[in-house]
Amino acid sequence: NRRMSLVHLLLRQARAAPGHTAIFHGTRAHASHAQWAARSAGLARRLRAATHAALAPLGLSPHQARALRIIGDSGPVRPSAIAAHLRIAPRSATEVLDALAERGWVARSADPADRRAALISLTESGRALAERVTELRRQESERLLGVLDADALGDLAELLRRVEGGPAHDGHRGLSRGRVIAGERLEAGAGGGV
Repeated sequence: NRRMSLVHLLLRQARAAPGHTAIFHGTRAHASHAQWAARSAGLARRLRAATHAALAPLGLSPHQARALRIIGDSGPVRPSAIAAHLRIAPRSATEVLDALAERGWVARSADPADRRAALISLTESGRALAERVTELRRQESERLLGVLDADALGDLAELLRRVEGGPAHDGHRGLSRGRVIAGERLEAGAGGGV
């Protein structure tokens, strides 16, 4: 059945992890939280590596690609909010944004709520590039998760939704439309996920 196909896939991955063993009880596989965390982290690393390799021909660093997606999803946003989401120092975010601005992908404007602050928005070419980045990321995700049938993929998505809905351990809740990051509210914008 479809639940077992997902369990078998996850079990196979857990058994493949060096130094990890799964304990079986009946037809269900039970592995420690650490084993599942290790497998999830491994999958995330593989997806990041594949995506970064796909971005290389575009001349984008991972931080630049993520910054484009943040701005595309949030609309005009302050550099400090981008730094908080990327988990980098404000000075490093400035370097990322400067590189994007030099290539004509982002533009700075004064924040109407505080003329001393800047807002960063995508230019037309930046929006096209952000869409290309989103498409490359989608393609790499499909390639990596292509081993799952539609039912197993749905089960995995549901399991991840449950885990993501749990308590945040480091106080960072990520960026989503209308969410507050580092004391700043990021308004909803058009575009795909970050």
